[in-house]
Amino acid sequence: MENFRPKSTVPFFCLQNAEILEEWVGLRPCRSALRVDRERKLLGAEWKPMWIVNNYGQGPLGVAVSWGCAVSACELVQEILTADSRSKL
Repeated sequence: MENFRPKSTVPFFCLQNAEILEEWVGLRPCRSALRVDRERKLLGAEWKPMWIVNNYGQGPLGVAVSWGCAVSACELVQEILTADSRSKL
């Protein structure tokens, strides 16, 4: 599989003709379950309540599930922004 390139390079089409300088493979840390959620934390010197969106723990499945996890994380951010804008009216 020397110089293997997937047929579908979207969204990395700009790398289609990139020169491979080095190949390196390692293990990715993971947890018993991936985490995509939101939580309220008190942060800063004034302990201001803020939302945190967590998106981690994909481990070796990172490339396969990253797009879905990113969409889910964006939806959580959108929910937070929508709820915060409603509460200020």
